Amino acid sequence: MQTPFTTAATAARAEGETVLANRFTAEGRVAGKLITAALDAGYVVSVFDGEEWVGKKLSKKTEIMALLFSTDEDQLIIRDATGNKVGWFSLVYGNAEDGSELIADHTDNPECMALYRAVYPDA
Repeated sequence: MQTPFTTAATAARAEGETVLANRFTAEGRVAGKLITAALDAGYVVSVFDGEEWVGKKLSKKTEIMALLFSTDEDQLIIRDATGNKVGWFSLVYGNAEDGSELIADHTDNPECMALYRAVYPDA
């Protein structure tokens, strides 16, 4: 699946920026795990890119992934099937080369902690 992460990684590799390309790839992998976990749990995801809501109540991974990484950070709002807000996740790009700090903050409740642990099982 082509995403902004893979596009950026390809461009960085073409410029000889291997470390940067690896960071983009790792962040894409982490974001993808979070989106997959949310969708598998039956949630929908809205994306705020820091300036505007670029997608609301989305249920397709490809659509959500295409909206990420257009700014330095994204906020994801997670809702259940009835539209009730479950929580939020703050994604900040560039915090760590291995994607280990992509999720900078999130709602501290059992539902969001389950999603967080799906991404970072050792946390």
